[in-house]
Amino acid sequence: MIVAKIESLVGLMKFEEILEAADAIIFSRGNLGMCVDAEKMFLVQKEVLRACNMVGKPVYVTRVVDTMADAPRPTRAEATDVANLVLDGADGILLGSEGGAGRTFRGVSPVSTVQTTFAGRFKPVSRAAPVMASAAKI
Repeated sequence: MIVAKIESLVGLMKFEEILEAADAIIFSRGNLGMCVDAEKMFLVQKEVLRACNMVGKPVYVTRVVDTMADAPRPTRAEATDVANLVLDGADGILLGSEGGAGRTFRGVSPVSTVQTTFAGRFKPVSRAAPVMASAAKI
């Protein structure tokens, strides 16, 4: 299995070729943040997720709940980010420093991070339902 990590402008420019050759994609927001303007990152992310979903290849996203390296709960913005990733078709998120207290990771609440991240599994929302009414049920 080939899992390709998109983490640079070169990776973005050659994304179609990479997607064709890879079995799965890791979208590295932390590294891409060095070369993609913050106000454009959401568009790049949506395009990468859409492209992966169109061809049926899994896509995983990094740097989602960073504050959980030091706190047992995500910020509201991070929780919303996770929800949007689910709605946009991400197959998973990669936990890094927020996930453990060993040599490689510096997180203080690894179990809490995983439990919190996956606690709010989303139920399908009817497209006819108003957004606010659907959100209230979650």
